[in-house]
Amino acid sequence: MAIASPARESIHGTAESIEFTVDGDVIRGTKFVPAGFDGPLPAVVMGHGWSMVAQGGSLAEYAAVIANRGHVVITFDFRNLGASDGLPRQEIDHFTCRPSSCAKRSRPTARPAFTGSPRAPSKP
Repeated sequence: MAIASPARESIHGTAESIEFTVDGDVIRGTKFVPAGFDGPLPAVVMGHGWSMVAQGGSLAEYAAVIANRGHVVITFDFRNLGASDGLPRQEIDHFTCRPSSCAKRSRPTARPAFTGSPRAPSKP
């Protein structure tokens, strides 16, 4: 007997390409914003594990599930990997590729797209 795979959830809102600079390298990712929410929203930042990149694998699927439940989600490729800049390519440097390094060097600014309410959207 075959086991059925669960249906994949897609974003109910928007998925926008983003980029920011860390120590001269452009880091690229995606911002997922759910539809149907008012007021400020909580945010989640997701970096891939060392064996995948943000646009491949299931990171975008995880982000969609979280966003659909009322969070803004940012996914990104670490420096030297995937769509982000940096040399040497595909080399993992644990000191320059850690999320805390990006967070310390890049301060996000408030933008209207990050507003919304943590409550569930009203049903039609």
